[in-house]
Amino acid sequence: MELLTAQIRAQLPALYAQEHCSDAIAYVKFFTPDSNWTWYVTEFDGEDTFFSLVQGHEEELGYFSLSELVENRGPWGLPIERDLYFKPTPLSQLRREQKNQTSIVSSNITTDDDGIIIYNFTDADSEDPTNFINFMMQLLGDN
Repeated sequence: MELLTAQIRAQLPALYAQEHCSDAIAYVKFFTPDSNWTWYVTEFDGEDTFFSLVQGHEEELGYFSLSELVENRGPWGLPIERDLYFKPTPLSQLRREQKNQTSIVSSNITTDDDGIIIYNFTDADSEDPTNFINFMMQLLGDN
């Protein structure tokens, strides 16, 4: 798979073009199919350097290169791929912190007839168990 087509290159804003935007737009999503790393590209220098929201062990904004993506492999040796169905999306909708705050408030928590608390798992929980972990931490406290 070609990670960056000519059409996508033409669509990407130049580096620093969204620097003063309150909610930058990600135009491309790269991911490792065999791990939890994702890159949401907001800008490109036209040659090799991207600016992006990077989600892996942590979440951060930063620079990376196309050549790094092409060379790197996930833990099972699979190459990094481009999400063919990704549509331009504001970063506020992609940030984990924002998603976690939203879903905890509208949580999947119910109680049965005996008052036992039940956490209803969703497909999102299997992709990112953070909501469940946050729920358990709130339930158990510091113990």
